[in-house]
Amino acid sequence: MLKRAMKGIGALALLTLLLAGCGQAPATTGGNRQFPGPGDDDSTPRGGITQFYTRNVVYRVDEDIVVGMPDLIADLQVKRPNQPLIPANKEDFVVNIHTGNLVIEDAAMTAIFNKYVFNYEGSPLSDLKIANKDGKVTMSGTMHKGIPLPFWMEGSLSPNGAGQLILKPESVKSAGIPVKGIMDVMGLEMAKLINSKAAGVKIDGNNIVIYPDKLLPPPAINGFVTGARVENGRVVMIFDDKVRRPYPDVAEPQAKNYLLMWGGAVLINNHLILDAKLQMIDTTPQDPMKFYMPVYREQLAAGYVVADRGYTIAYVPDVVGTTVDMPRYRPRL
Repeated sequence: MLKRAMKGIGALALLTLLLAGCGQAPATTGGNRQFPGPGDDDSTPRGGITQFYTRNVVYRVDEDIVVGMPDLIADLQVKRPNQPLIPANKEDFVVNIHTGNLVIEDAAMTAIFNKYVFNYEGSPLSDLKIANKDGKVTMSGTMHKGIPLPFWMEGSLSPNGAGQLILKPESVKSAGIPVKGIMDVMGLEMAKLINSKAAGVKIDGNNIVIYPDKLLPPPAINGFVTGARVENGRVVMIFDDKVRRPYPDVAEPQAKNYLLMWGGAVLINNHLILDAKLQMIDTTPQDPMKFYMPVYREQLAAGYVVADRGYTIAYVPDVVGTTVDMPRYRPRL
């Protein structure tokens, strides 16, 4: 049984990781966003590791982007030795994804490409729209090549065996006129500009290489994508780096939706937890758990935290959009 209420533990800062990551991409810059490259000191973390697990979680990146994480298994590793993991300090740790799926719907993928990938001064592409249907990915928008030109392409999405995804256009149109491939539309100079500026994509001949670990801001993410399913209205990216380990003995394994941080030193709201066993459980299990970092304190305040047998367990309601509804009553502890 749960025995002792604990206050002031912001266990909800857990999920800053988010977003997808695949392979090791060349360092790129989108707008003012700086990403460490393989040779940078920050790309070689030397600190402690905390295991991270999700079950039926939807993580909100910002007002426009959500990512589904139904079954993620990962490690959060602090960059500097002898420092605790502070989940809210997203620049200070990296996320190493081992297995699991990341689910991104059309609206979220469209926002990712417009707000993060091609949001830099002089970007040759704008007003992008991504759609997934019948196993195919379509991308449309405006290409700025002297004069603005509408473009459209449709193709297949597959892993390249090196941890990234390849979007291979099978049909391309410029101003409604069919062309052979994207290089016939873009030209060499535009491809070079995209390769040097865009965060998370690279033009390779007539293919588009997608580096999911560069699509979004920190925390830095490493992972290896082995597959992708293009479903109606969404893409499912499948991660597997062949690392296997026993699942932790969680406090409430029967919970339908939760986040779990296991092991290592975790500092949350000035509360240092050694050998952490943090489980954050959704109090509305009829749909996936919804989490948004900027309002994690409100989410915690709307729920309650208990300690039991060395575990720290937070029971929290969903985030509704970008806000948390405060309860009209609290359970008896």
